[in-house]
Amino acid sequence: MRASIRLLCSRRAPAFDLGGGCTVYLAPPQALLHHATGAAGSFALALAIPDAPALLGLTLYLQELIAAPGGPLLGVGELSSGLEVVLGP
Repeated sequence: MRASIRLLCSRRAPAFDLGGGCTVYLAPPQALLHHATGAAGSFALALAIPDAPALLGLTLYLQELIAAPGGPLLGVGELSSGLEVVLGP
């Protein structure tokens, strides 16, 4: 099953319950990129991160918005769990 996915990114993660089993972990979320899953519903993504000292220790939060008709998010989708990413060695 293929699905349309939007990867969201934020610098803060306040966790806001939307009901129906959906929690937004980003505030305010910004769309990072749009992609699709493979036939089995999975995907892999490689993101290049610049070797810039100013980014060391930067914390980002990522979450997927998945198009899923009839899903728990307003009947049109669902959200993945949030992922915290800290840049550094």
